[in-house]
Parts: sequence; C-alpha cells; structure tokens
Amino acid sequence: MPRKVDQLIATAEKTVLPKIIGMEGSGQENFDYVLKEIDGTGKYSRIGGCISISLSMAYAHACAKARRLPLFRAMKKGKKYSLPYPLGKCIGGGVHAKNSTTIQEFLSVPMGAKSLSEAVAANKKIHAIVYNALKENFQTFNKKLDLEGGWIANISDEDALGIMTGAAVHTTAETGVRMRIGIDVAASNIYRKGKYRYGQESKTPERQLDYILDLIDEYNLFYVEDAFHEDAFNWFAELTKKAKGCLICGDDLFATNEARLETGLKKGACNSVLIKPNQAGTLTQAYDTIKLAKKRGYMPIVSHRSGETQDTTISSLAVAYSCPMMKIGIVGKEREAKLDELLRIEKTEKLKMNGEING
Repeated sequence: MPRKVDQLIATAEKTVLPKIIGMEGSGQENFDYVLKEIDGTGKYSRIGGCISISLSMAYAHACAKARRLPLFRAMKKGKKYSLPYPLGKCIGGGVHAKNSTTIQEFLSVPMGAKSLSEAVAANKKIHAIVYNALKENFQTFNKKLDLEGGWIANISDEDALGIMTGAAVHTTAETGVRMRIGIDVAASNIYRKGKYRYGQESKTPERQLDYILDLIDEYNLFYVEDAFHEDAFNWFAELTKKAKGCLICGDDLFATNEARLETGLKKGACNSVLIKPNQAGTLTQAYDTIKLAKKRGYMPIVSHRSGETQDTTISSLAVAYSCPMMKIGIVGKEREAKLDELLRIEKTEKLKMNGEING
C-alpha cells in the first residue's frame, strides 16, 4: 500500500499540481471539475480518489482561510446549519477483527440527546458499559479495540446484540438520553456463491431477509447498514418495504455514487445513504450525492473510514450540508478529533442538533 500511495503522489505532482496552481479564486465547483477533467476516467482511477479528495479538501480549507471563515461556513450549501447526531461504534467484528462477530459493527444512537455534548457523553457512557459487560461475562475478552474503536470480542452476534440492548437501557437510565442501537452487517464480505455465510451456517437471500427483519424486531434496531451484498438492489428494496421504523442504509450498495443512488431510488432500495467523500472523489460530487438523497427523501449520513487520520474536514462537511447523522466512532484519536471539532462548532456557533432524528 505505501508504494501505491507514493506512486499516486508522484502522479499528482507531475500531472495535477501544475494545472491547479493559481486557481485560488475559481470556486469549489470549478476546482473540482478541473480535477475530474485532469483525471479523465470519471472514477479517479488515474490520480486516485484519496488524492483527488485530499486536493479538493485542501482547496476548501484554503478558500475558508482566505475568507477568514470557519470551514463549515465557507462550505455552506443551504440556508441553515445543524449538528449531526453521532452514530457510535461499540463492538467491532467481521473483516475488521479476527475471532470476532460475523456482523461487522454494533452501533449506538443517542437519539434522545438535546445537544451534541450530551450525545457525545452518552456514547462514551455506553461504550464503557459495553466494555464492563464484555469483561464480566466473557473470559475470552482481550480488551482490545479495532481500528474504529470498537471492542473486539469472540462472541456470537446474538450475544453482542444482547449486550448492546442492555447497555442502551442502562445508559438511558443513567444519562437520561434515550439510546437506540444499530448494526453494519457488511454483507458483501460474507456473501459467497449466492449465500451469506455466518460461520458454518449459510443463509439464502430469502433467509437473510427474514433474519434481518427478526433482528430489527427483537432488538428494536434503529439502523441497519449493508444487510445484503453490494449489487442486491431488489433485496434491499424488500427489506426497506418490510422494515418499519428503521433506517436501512446503503454503503457498499451506493458507494457515494449518484448513478448508483439513482438506481436505488428507482427501486426503493434503502431510505438512507452513507457518504464517504473519498468514494465520491471530490467535495462537489459528495455534495451532489447528498443533494440527490435529500431531494428524494433519503437520509444522508456522513461517515469516517477505517484508515482515518486526525483531519476533521468531514465534521465541517456534515454541518455545512446539514446532514442528520454522522458515523464517527466514539474513542480513538482519529475519531475523537472529529467529535472535538463538532463540539467546538457547537460551543462557538451555538448550533443545535438536526431535528430529523426522533424515532
């Protein structure tokens, strides 16, 4: 991977930088259009999505600094700003952790929070309660975290859901913040030859649908991400139609791509979309996907990535584009930097939480 990154940087220095120097007054959309034209592939496969989004973000920062504005104000696209509800990660499994759960992420939603600071505190509380429950009930628990700050435990998915449910109840009682839970199945990673593999058990798409619906009902799930593999638009549509009171989110399904989102919209697949700017390639394309989602009634959820840095740009993006939720993690320097930026914005700008989360 480092060699590939070095190659991408070398390509950028040779083919991109000479063409963008001196563009400080051209505007974000024009700058991002030039990046797209330089790449020429439409998918940033020549200069790389991480390089293009880094340059796009750097331009946004430079413009904000030149205008002496906070980044989120310089990026503004609507009439109002709002703070996102933080979607936190408590238990990590799947490809993110060996000897762990099959479901990749077990998440917390502090939806009863009246402020961001209250939401962040509630997420930290449930993360600690989950740790104590794992330590007390499972001798094999090694007290390690995955790359996104989720506890790694050699337990079943049902055990993890039970712990999360209990932790949500305790956190609600202790903090007064009503907590709900969610999961990221990351089903593309367990899809083999037309079936979904859970250890030694295989589920057909029909059984996978019933299984996810049962989990939603039994554990009162608020959020389910990537319940089917990345091209299963029709099965996502079935789940969305049958699941009540639950956000059905597409990450691998949409890949922050307008065309894929349009396909999902036509089929009724999901009711929310994960937004990862480096998948889009530029801030403009990320915003275009957010705008399409909002126009058609889908909830856009800005998201961190596994291999994060302490850069906080996505926090400003979530505020500037008034996204109702942000998948951000709970602990770890890379995650907490983004939360700290949101908390700073809350304190200095007196912004409120987005009012769309109220289930």
